[in-house]
Amino acid sequence: MIPPETISVLLAAVPGIEAMWASAYLICAGALALVPLAILINFAAVVIFVHVVERVGLPARLERFLEHRVNSRVKRFEAWFSRYGYAVILVLVALPLSGIGSYTGAFIGRTLGLRRPVFYVCIFLGIVVSVLFAFLIAYGINVIGVTC
Repeated sequence: MIPPETISVLLAAVPGIEAMWASAYLICAGALALVPLAILINFAAVVIFVHVVERVGLPARLERFLEHRVNSRVKRFEAWFSRYGYAVILVLVALPLSGIGSYTGAFIGRTLGLRRPVFYVCIFLGIVVSVLFAFLIAYGINVIGVTC
């Protein structure tokens, strides 16, 4: 039988669950030593995802949709995003309720042409900050008397 903590660490690679919610479970289960592993697995999965998207490309229908959006709306914000895009990606990945996790943030950043080394640092820092939010959520649940 596979321990639940091991499953939780592996679920850090799943979009939607990612490191934040996997870490929340690990914190509640008292397996704090596995939280850095969940962060690393999530980051590695995002890097693999970006490489696959870059190599394989996007489906033609999605690519046409994005080109239309880029041509119509994003052009206005191109200068602004080139200046503040890294900070925007970091905040979007880090916020727990934004609806944008590490996969979506990575997809947006690479689609809009952010440079790779700094881009990956922003994604990693966003994942770490999201795990800090998970810690605060788990700790807050314990403070109000509800056990995880």
